Amino acid sequence: MSSNSAPTRKWRVLVIGHSVATMVPDRASRLDGPYPELVEQTLRAEGFDVEVRNAGKEFTHIGHGVRAYQEITAGWSADVVIVNYGVVESQAPFIPQAVYNHFQTWDVGTSRIARAYRRRVAPWLWTRLRKTQRRAVKLMGDRGHRVGPQRFVTLFNQLIFLARHEHRLVLVLDINPPGPRITHSLPGAQERRDRYNELLHTVVHDAQVRDPDGVRLIRSSAVVEELGLEKALPDGYHFSVEGHRRVADMVVAEIEAFVARTTA
Repeated sequence: MSSNSAPTRKWRVLVIGHSVATMVPDRASRLDGPYPELVEQTLRAEGFDVEVRNAGKEFTHIGHGVRAYQEITAGWSADVVIVNYGVVESQAPFIPQAVYNHFQTWDVGTSRIARAYRRRVAPWLWTRLRKTQRRAVKLMGDRGHRVGPQRFVTLFNQLIFLARHEHRLVLVLDINPPGPRITHSLPGAQERRDRYNELLHTVVHDAQVRDPDGVRLIRSSAVVEELGLEKALPDGYHFSVEGHRRVADMVVAEIEAFVARTTA
């Protein structure tokens, strides 16, 4: 859409999800942003007055997303809500989140003892904890999840209901297949992903039956199928620069169609 025909209204886009929405493992510069940044850049280049707020956060799940949605939209009325959850929820909960956050941090400590712990002890502990996790998760099989299947579906439906009650467009990204590094660390990750991806697709399908134009599925996993795992997900989990660009193009197309319908 040209700048002459683009509506003068400011369009607000909220992204809620885990680190797939925020991290680019192979970025070479600040210009190589994640897909939320690229969505804003592309729409602005096409003449839209748009603001994208990325509330994605590492290792969060759909329960956090419902709370973030309610907190942010209370004072910042989004027109589009992009939802990017599923893979964390499907994981076996062997390592508690608080423990995970303790080891996965940039905090190097302020005292000499704390710095020594972070430099020598923490990496040693984390390596052994991950080895124990691999053995434990293999024994757990398909039992246990960070968010159980029924609760996952309930929370997803709740989020869609809240957003559509205010006539916001809901774009749901599906779940990427895990790369070899992930399946090595978390045996059974592929099967867990497949199950939750099926749940996600069913939630979106049922919502579309009721509301075809209000809820849309973004098959981001198709980018992985097209580019291949190594090229699309360099670390086995997060999109590459090219992966983010392709996802952004898919999102932009849906937002442009939504704006056209809304302003017709």
